[in-house]
Amino acid sequence: MEQKVSSIEVADLLIRRRDYMTVAEVTKLVETEYPHLAVNTGIISNILRSFVRSPFAQCRVHPDAYPRQYRLEAMNGYIFKVRGRKDLNYDTLCVESATKRVLQKKELEQLSVCALARELMDMCRRGRIENAPLM
Repeated sequence: MEQKVSSIEVADLLIRRRDYMTVAEVTKLVETEYPHLAVNTGIISNILRSFVRSPFAQCRVHPDAYPRQYRLEAMNGYIFKVRGRKDLNYDTLCVESATKRVLQKKELEQLSVCALARELMDMCRRGRIENAPLM
């Protein structure tokens, strides 16, 4: 069974392109970039509509164009569902938030930095209290 193109690959291509494109144009672009994956206009249309509805994607629809033209400008916190695709190389993609696991890892790193900063502040405060002159 041929593997389908995923939304992370479409997002990567659209963000790199930064131009209004129709579903047919996006389909042709994806077919040229990923010839080994199954691509059709139905899949691409569903992916683009999910970007438009998502609060985490900045996807614009050209108001005066028919057929509809989409422009994906940025992704912020979007969680991609990559089902069984082990051939994806996230390092080559410009999209940061690739999976839920990556987001959780970033959160843990930020929490550990915050905890370290809090410990340093506590140590400084204790040092001031201990070294403060008595009146």
